[in-house]
Amino acid sequence: MKRSGLILILLVLSLSSLAQELRYASDYAGFRSFFPDLLRLQQPASETGKSIALVSSTNTYRQVADGKVDFAAVGRGPQEGDVYEEIPVSLPVAWDAIAIITHPDNSVNNLTLKQLRDIYAGKITNWKALGGVDRPIRAVYLKDDTESPQYHLARFLFGKSGSPMQGEAVDTAQMAESIAESNPDALAFTFYSSARERKVKILPVNDLKPSYGSILNGQYPFYTEVYLLARPGIDRKRAGRDLLKKAGSVNFRRILRRIGIVPYTSASELISHQNVRDAFLSRELGY
Repeated sequence: MKRSGLILILLVLSLSSLAQELRYASDYAGFRSFFPDLLRLQQPASETGKSIALVSSTNTYRQVADGKVDFAAVGRGPQEGDVYEEIPVSLPVAWDAIAIITHPDNSVNNLTLKQLRDIYAGKITNWKALGGVDRPIRAVYLKDDTESPQYHLARFLFGKSGSPMQGEAVDTAQMAESIAESNPDALAFTFYSSARERKVKILPVNDLKPSYGSILNGQYPFYTEVYLLARPGIDRKRAGRDLLKKAGSVNFRRILRRIGIVPYTSASELISHQNVRDAFLSRELGY
């Protein structure tokens, strides 16, 4: 065999090993938001989905903290006081948002913040009260209040993550999305990056829908960061440094814009704007 051919084979084997030596996990929000697209910059597209362990938001942090995975994606930041969640290096990658979803045939086309809060407080139970048909609202939420969509919407509507909701509790965001796709009486919520790929109606809140533009300028109130978690010390591995570099690359930011979410560094003013947003929600919803 010619030397050039041997060098090429060794290079291919080396690159394959580079892609396979890292271990990955994600919660559903991170998986639907950005993680597969990031990994496609690192490894063949055919291997990307197979290599990500899909776990709960809490277990995403735990697996990185325990050293079971090297990188993970998650739809919420670490909870204060949780020793496991303080171990991983958490890097905000993009701005996504919580979308309110229903069946495409539902005749209601807008909710106010107060109406949405009152639905999940059990005060509004019929679509007729919202200008829709005389049918009970099947309000769906997630059982686990640490799952990222539940964690965020409870905070936005009631002022505190973990606040109880009324309605039908389901195990996963996938289940909530499927119910909204199949039942005209359903109301649910999920991340915008996932909702836009589903056959659902995304309901405006206070006449605003999540979109690249409404997240970028902070007008849509339910925007939030999504994170890349890194095992401490992974940057000492060549493959780890390479993935971190790709997460901050111009090419990856271009991909994020193409799939409809906002690169974190493209909207740095949202960091300070969150206090304004939170004060607005508090005034509107009375908490």
